[in-house]
Amino acid sequence: ISNSDETAASMSALLSLMRSKESAGLERAVGSNIFATGQINADLHQRVMSLMTRQMAYFDEFTALVGQKWDAQLQALLDSQESQDVNRAREVLVSAGYGGSLSGYTGNDWFDLTTKRIDAMMALEEQLVSDLKASATARKQEVMIHAAIVIAVAILVTLLSIGISIVMISSVVKPIVEITDSLDR
Repeated sequence: ISNSDETAASMSALLSLMRSKESAGLERAVGSNIFATGQINADLHQRVMSLMTRQMAYFDEFTALVGQKWDAQLQALLDSQESQDVNRAREVLVSAGYGGSLSGYTGNDWFDLTTKRIDAMMALEEQLVSDLKASATARKQEVMIHAAIVIAVAILVTLLSIGISIVMISSVVKPIVEITDSLDR
């Protein structure tokens, strides 16, 4: 409906937020496995680090695309208690390195902490979707008004063209009829 840069940026930001949430879900699964087994190997450590990094990259992309309102809401999410709890558990994962100690958290603890953070991310996503819907509805209304104006102008031009054509035809036909009548007489 629209070629609005703002709408395109908001849609791209929404996709970035969704990708970040997807990475958080994968991080939840990998971290739950690590904390449940109490062991972390090089592959799992690299994988969980990659998922954390991806989330931050998607958050940075989100921030670059949206205005201050959404940037502030993302920052509030990142500063929230849920995020702080996940960050403390992440520190245990990161500091454990390859085969280090994973004390203080169980698989269920990690799952619960990350689920709360993902829920907060979903709430932000729902707010952005709601804002996008409202914006799209407003844009649609504008487009419908413009379309109605264009259609009305097209009908008016068509009617004017028909009227002018009738006048022109009668102005040409009437003299020809008069000439024909004169010749017949």
